[in-house]
Amino acid sequence: MPEQVQAYDALNHPTPLPGAALTAAAAGTSAAGTIIPVNAGAGAGSAVAVNAPHVPTDSGGRFQLTAAGTPAAGVVAQVFFTGAFGSAPIVNVEITDTTASPNLPVVASAEATTTGFTVCCSAALTAAHVYDVVYEVEEDV
Repeated sequence: MPEQVQAYDALNHPTPLPGAALTAAAAGTSAAGTIIPVNAGAGAGSAVAVNAPHVPTDSGGRFQLTAAGTPAAGVVAQVFFTGAFGSAPIVNVEITDTTASPNLPVVASAEATTTGFTVCCSAALTAAHVYDVVYEVEEDV
């Protein structure tokens, strides 16, 4: 897939990146074009939401993750690309706890394959908090 450059509108808001939109799905799904919560420990990432205008695509995007139960460190979400890359891309991911006041960044990383990536946290998320997950995908050349 060609590298995509983020575009901005007249008010300096990011416009959606090109590509087919990804959708939220239930845990256990592995269909192409979906984002799922992963139950690390006992409930981390119990729900995923995709909200306009920040539609996630294979190139990048944003989704919300709600933790529940007794979250543990580890994989909290998985993204399945709509189409496979020729080689595993580089994925940059940032997570912010939007329930905390003030909003707090969370240490996170992504582990990519040609068909998707997992979002990993080095510390447990907080139950009943909503996390904003923003990612960008760059083809590894």
